[in-house]
Amino acid sequence: MKNEKIRLAVVDDHQIVIDGLKSLLHGHEQFEVLIECTQPLT
Repeated sequence: MKNEKIRLAVVDDHQIVIDGLKSLLHGHEQFEVLIECTQPLT
């Protein structure tokens, strides 16, 4: 259970915010961004 990754969906209306969050998380192996979206999910 210790090696399980935390899977994330990053959603924001500005791509630069998504890119910044992904950049911050890049060095942390326990996080995995599965989905990123700039449009509303309907």
